[in-house]
Amino acid sequence: MTPVSIVITSYNRDRYLEAAIASVLSQTYPHFELVVWDDGSTDDSVAIAHSYAEQDARVRVVAAEHQGFVPSLSQAVATTQHPYLGWVDSDDKLAPTTLAETVAVLDAQPQGEWSIRSIRR
Repeated sequence: MTPVSIVITSYNRDRYLEAAIASVLSQTYPHFELVVWDDGSTDDSVAIAHSYAEQDARVRVVAAEHQGFVPSLSQAVATTQHPYLGWVDSDDKLAPTTLAETVAVLDAQPQGEWSIRSIRR
């Protein structure tokens, strides 16, 4: 099973972040890492993310200085480890089978065609 890296970037989104993280952790496909990249929030976003990281080893939290969306997303992506990469906005929710269905489609493609490694080259 191909592992997936999921990135959530957040800036002062504490009222939505918990639902977004919970939707990723509720996936039927368990082979993923979740990188929650906080872009210098001044609300409870970092505390919410850390509470999930304490409960689930697949969650990694990075609390960075505020830089804006594009630099934050770029840096978060650079820290990922797995061949497939997905991004979830901090106010989005995934259906429970999203990763399972997506990985099945990607795995059916020629090897490397959808790999994050080919994007990074």
